Amino acid sequence: MLRIKEILSLACRLAEEAIGDFMLSDAKMIEPGPLVADWEASTGLNMDSVEMRMFEAHYRKVVNWWRWKSRAIEYIAGEIPALLSSWRRTQNLTGEDQDLAADDAADLLASWAGMQRLAESDRPTETWTELDEAIDKDGPLMAELAIKTLRPEDWLRKLKDLDEATENALSEEAATVVQSASLALFRELDAAQLVEWTASRILGKEKTQKLRAKLEDCEGEFQVLTDLFHTSAADFADVVRSAFRKDMMGFDFDLHMIASKYHVIVQEAEDSAGFGEGDYPPIDVGELKRR
Repeated sequence: MLRIKEILSLACRLAEEAIGDFMLSDAKMIEPGPLVADWEASTGLNMDSVEMRMFEAHYRKVVNWWRWKSRAIEYIAGEIPALLSSWRRTQNLTGEDQDLAADDAADLLASWAGMQRLAESDRPTETWTELDEAIDKDGPLMAELAIKTLRPEDWLRKLKDLDEATENALSEEAATVVQSASLALFRELDAAQLVEWTASRILGKEKTQKLRAKLEDCEGEFQVLTDLFHTSAADFADVVRSAFRKDMMGFDFDLHMIASKYHVIVQEAEDSAGFGEGDYPPIDVGELKRR
């Protein structure tokens, strides 16, 4: 009879061996049956039906965790090369066209902070190097342009509109529109906070103090109205947070607090759905080797 801890450790190890040196995105689930058969043949041990069910459930959780993490990293880093290319074309624009440079700058500052939420070993090396060099070279210009694009008052107005629309969303089509808008608002607030976080480190916190206070007001309203977001944003938040570094609080407390929205949304969804009472223990991420 195998102990539960041994089964879970074996599930983690065989899942990682099956995945190999790459992380799954849309790849098909690698079936665990043949892996267990090989393990039994090499060890002379056998799993009974209960142990096998527990193993398979945990194995699938581990593989899905890596799949989610791969998707999260792709979401965080995937657009950076195109943004850098665009910035090289727009950074010297003037007049009304400077808005294009400001939008690129804001996206790049948010991306730089987003990459900081990943462990160094999880950042795509070439993409991170190019982005970091661009921030080091053009950071002050980017920050000055980017903070002018942020309008927390507009976000609060859109949140109020969303709240009213949610109450009046009686048809399936209206509900779909509301869910799309709530996810967009969630992402917009996160990006704005990441821009301010990066700009404050480039320009100094005193230069972004007023902006940060306004964004904290947005965060406060978000916390009051989390029920507007969990239906649409919980799956997105759960995937993205799977890639977050585990030491974020120690790395930077402000960055940790910005990321806390993701945990709040997922918890809200789980509480609403009555989750949390599964038959098997949750994944112990600490068992997974760092890639």
